Amino acid sequence: MEDMTGILAIVLIFGTPLLIALVIALFVSFNNQQARAERERARKLFERMMQEKLDVIKTAVAMGFSRDDLSYLDQRLEQLIGAEQMQSLLDSRAPKAPPVSTEVQQADLDAELNALRQQREGQQQG
Repeated sequence: MEDMTGILAIVLIFGTPLLIALVIALFVSFNNQQARAERERARKLFERMMQEKLDVIKTAVAMGFSRDDLSYLDQRLEQLIGAEQMQSLLDSRAPKAPPVSTEVQQADLDAELNALRQQREGQQQG
């Protein structure tokens, strides 16, 4: 019986820290995988947004926009997209969603208000 108690004491003394270390290692590994996946999604989003911007600029060139108009369009797209904020998504240390610009928020609010007005008019007529 004393042998079992000694073995159990050794297992508890050395096994518990090893088990804790194993759990921590698994947790850190899981978090790293999640962070990599989030950065990959952010890269794809950034890539898609920049491709859309490029398509708009190409269309403007094809339509004969002047250099000044193209410059203004580029600046406007940067504001709407929030290119600087989008690049924060690529930060490997702390990727985070960019804040929504006030113009986009206002456009969303206007669209929501219009939808509510139409819904109310539909209910009043029906």
